[in-house]
Amino acid sequence: MSDRWDPDWTISPGETLRDWMEENYVTPRVVARICHMSQGEVERVLNGTRVITPKAAAKLAAGTQIPARLWLNLERAYRDGLAAGKIDASRT
Repeated sequence: MSDRWDPDWTISPGETLRDWMEENYVTPRVVARICHMSQGEVERVLNGTRVITPKAAAKLAAGTQIPARLWLNLERAYRDGLAAGKIDASRT
C-alpha cells in the first residue's frame, strides 16, 4: 500500500483563482485590472482553457500575491492530470 495520494481527478488553476476571488470579494473584471490581463484571459484561466505560461504566472502573482511558481505548479499538475486521463473536476 502506498502512502501517496493519487486521486482520479484533477482541477484547473482557475479553481485556486476562483477561491482567491471569493476570499477577496473581487470579480473577474477586478482580477483582470490588478493582474494586467484582459477579462477574457481571466475567464479562460477560470474555466481551464488558458494555459498559464511563465508570463501569465508572473501577472497573476503580481495581482494576487500568490507566487508565480505555485501558478506554474498548479498548471503543470492540471495538464499532467488531463494527459493521464484524469477527470476534470473543475467542470463538474
